[in-house]
Amino acid sequence: MSTAGALDTLHFVDDSAVEQLLDTGEIEIEIKAIGLNFRDGMAAKSSVPLSSGSIEASESGDRVAVFTKGAFATKARTRECLAFKIPKEISFEAAASLPLA
Repeated sequence: MSTAGALDTLHFVDDSAVEQLLDTGEIEIEIKAIGLNFRDGMAAKSSVPLSSGSIEASESGDRVAVFTKGAFATKARTRECLAFKIPKEISFEAAASLPLA
C-alpha cells in the first residue's frame, strides 16, 4: 500500500527474489487464490505489517495449497514440505483456505 491503511492504494511491485535460484527443498508456485484471515484484515488497516499477512495460497500447475510468506503476489516460494496436493473436486478458492485450518 502506498498509504498505510488505504486499500485503494494497494498495488503490486516487482519482486527480484523470484529471479534467484531456488534453494534445496524449495518450490515456486504461481498464485491462483489466497486465503484471507483476521491477520490480513489487521494488515489492511495497518495494525500489523502488511508483509506479515497472506500465508495461505493455492496454485494451478500441480494443484497444490501451500503455506508461504507473502501470498499477495503472482508467484511465491515455500518449502516443499509446506505444500500439499489438492483434488480436482476442490476449487482453488476453497483450497487456499485449508492450510491454516
